[in-house]
Amino acid sequence: MSYSIMNDPTILLHEPGAEQRKVLDKYRLTEVFRDAYGNHLLNNFPQGQAVQSAIKAIKKFKRLDKANIAEWKDLIIDLVYTKFVLNFLYREYFLYELADKSIAERLEFMASQNCSIYWKAHIKNKEDVHKLDDKYLTYQLLEAYYKRDMCCIWSMEQRDEFIDFCRKHTQFLVKPVGSFAGKGVKIINCEDKKPEELLSDLLENAGSYPQIKKYDDSPKILCEELIVCEDSIRAIHPSSVNSVRIYTYIKTNGEPTLVMSFIKAGQHGAIIDNVGPGGMLAAVDAETGIIYTDAADEMGNMFSAHPDTGFVFKGFQIPRWDELKKMVLEIAPIFPGVRMIGWDVALSKDRGWQVIEGNVRGDYSVNQIVTRTGLRKQIEAAFEWDTYTAKT
Repeated sequence: MSYSIMNDPTILLHEPGAEQRKVLDKYRLTEVFRDAYGNHLLNNFPQGQAVQSAIKAIKKFKRLDKANIAEWKDLIIDLVYTKFVLNFLYREYFLYELADKSIAERLEFMASQNCSIYWKAHIKNKEDVHKLDDKYLTYQLLEAYYKRDMCCIWSMEQRDEFIDFCRKHTQFLVKPVGSFAGKGVKIINCEDKKPEELLSDLLENAGSYPQIKKYDDSPKILCEELIVCEDSIRAIHPSSVNSVRIYTYIKTNGEPTLVMSFIKAGQHGAIIDNVGPGGMLAAVDAETGIIYTDAADEMGNMFSAHPDTGFVFKGFQIPRWDELKKMVLEIAPIFPGVRMIGWDVALSKDRGWQVIEGNVRGDYSVNQIVTRTGLRKQIEAAFEWDTYTAKT
């Protein structure tokens, strides 16, 4: 007998109400509801964004040139249900291998869309959010921890400052103030052009870079002295600054703590290590600094060794880890209005650990790509929070 969601008596329950929500939430976590929900979308909105985006994801992660609803109906149903009911992005479905897991097992994973719940809960002061979003403002507050020169340009009025910076650093990194995921980041060589021409070119293209327009209408570009990685870290991938992301959390008693960490590395000569644009990551024990997984890229491909250099990830002890822990636990309380921060840091050859930036909205669910296990309970225990019970 075919099933109709509209004939189910639980649909008649009125919301809001704690008991009704519990019944409905329990009902939604069933295969019966999944099939009814997915078939409803396929039958009524086959050309809708949800279904078409699912097909696009199937083509990408299954590496297909074409995919249609008839052939992939069951997978599409599972994808749209997992996204719109369980909150997992389509890419997470494949990266976490959720197809082989029950609904209960899927809920052991942290969905990145649920991260917004944490962001909102952990932000107590928007001024501190602005201090971290504006990368130059962060630098001004934490210059002693950045341990390198930086200047910020937004008009020809910075001409003299920029020329002085070019005299000191014949090569440097440029990054939009509101940059994320490595967008707009590149290395400038001062020997290619005169400083005035370089400044003019940077300002001319500034509007095409990511910016924090809600704070400032003037596009700003950061110019940063290059970081030279410590030899063993540089050996992972010499072309990129191979950085560590480590999360701090300020507990309700005011104590800063470490939550989790991972290391990032570029591939194929790229200068950035971000996973999205082609880099890879491996999970790091936040207490010991030992890499405890193989690495993975954005497609979920696993690497026991870096494909370009042969560097073996699992078991590697990141040097001077105690110094890193001390540093991030010192700087986290400087931004008390943001209780959870993801710090990007790099171990340099001659200056020790250097801050790259602080991230208010860092995705702390990505370690699941390499662990292949759900970390929701671990994350929620560290953050003194429960995504699911908090709703009821």
